[in-house]
Amino acid sequence: MKKLFHVAAITLVLLLGAAHPALTANAPNVNINGYCAEMAQMLNGGSQIELMCRNEEKAAQQRVQVMQASDRATQYCMEMARVINTGYTLYETCLQEETKAERALGR
Repeated sequence: MKKLFHVAAITLVLLLGAAHPALTANAPNVNINGYCAEMAQMLNGGSQIELMCRNEEKAAQQRVQVMQASDRATQYCMEMARVINTGYTLYETCLQEETKAERALGR
């Protein structure tokens, strides 16, 4: 039963991704290990900071793969992620805030 649920969930994600390209096709391609090592080094942090970063980035990566966002928000956030060389957590926050703003503006 558990295996059937996992297969159904994966199928749903794949179908949503195919039906709405903005869900997965435009997610940034981040080297999580490299990004987090760099962030930890910039913060003069130790292994604990790098490990927390990796865990947060992996979780955010999974969440953005199934998020629904407009093409406009996705393109804007992708450009922001590219310009400031960010990870999945900031990309996710950008998508959330852009989606809220679009709703407030009636788009």
